[in-house]
Amino acid sequence: MKFTKFLYLTILVLGLFFMIPFSGCGLLEDEDDPMVTSQVGDTLWVHNSTGEEYISSGPSLAYDHSLKAVYYPKSGGQINWTPTTIVAVDATTGVQKWTSPDLDHIGAGKLVIGDDGTIYVVGFYTLYAINPSNGQFKWTWEIPAELTNSDGNQVYTYGQIGGVSLLSSGDLLLGSGGSGTHARSIFNISSTGVMNWYNLDINGWGVISGISIDANDNAYYYAKQDDQTPTLYSIVGATGAVRWSKEFSFYNSADNNIIITPSGSLICSIALNAGEPFHMYQFNSSNGAIEWKSADEAEASTKLLGPDGKIYQYNWGGLVTFTSGVGQKTKFGDVNIRINGAVINSDNQLAMVHDISWVTNVVFYDQDATIDWNIAYDGMGGNVMIVTDDKKVIVYKAGGLVAFQGETTEAVSGWPSRYHDYRNTNNVSK
Repeated sequence: MKFTKFLYLTILVLGLFFMIPFSGCGLLEDEDDPMVTSQVGDTLWVHNSTGEEYISSGPSLAYDHSLKAVYYPKSGGQINWTPTTIVAVDATTGVQKWTSPDLDHIGAGKLVIGDDGTIYVVGFYTLYAINPSNGQFKWTWEIPAELTNSDGNQVYTYGQIGGVSLLSSGDLLLGSGGSGTHARSIFNISSTGVMNWYNLDINGWGVISGISIDANDNAYYYAKQDDQTPTLYSIVGATGAVRWSKEFSFYNSADNNIIITPSGSLICSIALNAGEPFHMYQFNSSNGAIEWKSADEAEASTKLLGPDGKIYQYNWGGLVTFTSGVGQKTKFGDVNIRINGAVINSDNQLAMVHDISWVTNVVFYDQDATIDWNIAYDGMGGNVMIVTDDKKVIVYKAGGLVAFQGETTEAVSGWPSRYHDYRNTNNVSK
């Protein structure tokens, strides 16, 4: 009897001993969520859109980490002539939350997420502020038909909205563009839809894209003046006052042809003098002085900046890197793909969507251009992707979105995605 009781107690103690480490094994795998069972590369959810509208694979996906929601535009385009709407999807489940009212155009509009979760959307002539809880418009602001110029004259200003960025104050900076006999302007619009200021003298022929914001709320953009001279402007975001301007020969209006380093310098691709090819330049943000120029040519396409200071860019048939600070150019393996929708993660890996042996993959490259891991999934679009704060990889697919389990987050320094971050702010502080 005593032996039986001793055996029973021994088995009980041993059972408890072996149960303890196994019951805590989830904590060893993921300290943030002991219930996580997904493996890297697993498909977490698939969201399929409804109706005749199609999903644009343009640069228009945005993610709110506080609400765990992802937003995208859909429209009928010129096939069905259905106006664009914005769709909200629960980023945890992939379930659709709401669809916004119609916008004023049929193409995809850029999305910017404010600090309070408000979704700002660029229409054709109209800027929309959308309530993230229900998708309804909080307010709309339309490009004015007329404004008074610096000479005191009324001029016709109605035109298309171009580049849009978020200031740290919560205000928005946007430019107008388009063809025709219009005066173009830079605008500062408050988070309540009020025009704080406009300036017709520092926009020239229009800013159709690419306004970058530094840590002090100074803005940088290109504009072609009335004499057609390309100019790089630095202005104070709160007032529109010009800090400095720099004329040069030629630029490309790619919407991230100006990125900002953690130290505040500007990385640009321009042709500085007539007859010269494009080179990569680093400019001092205080005065526009050249800090370095790349020895080799550099295409004016999308560029990203990793936490390690490495600049990625597609150059004439292959992906290359430039070393920030000296501009040394190096080929990035045999990767031959534009990086419009690429993301740099916190492990300094370059992630993008492209075909491998005719099959579409999400691919994560180490710094030496070797593949760390990849996911094959047919029908994904390569123009934009998001790596979230909870390690999801969200990508466009034909007719919707798909989310995979990743292994790390987006980088929090450098310029890790096309519009700097998954909120599309173009602000180095966000």
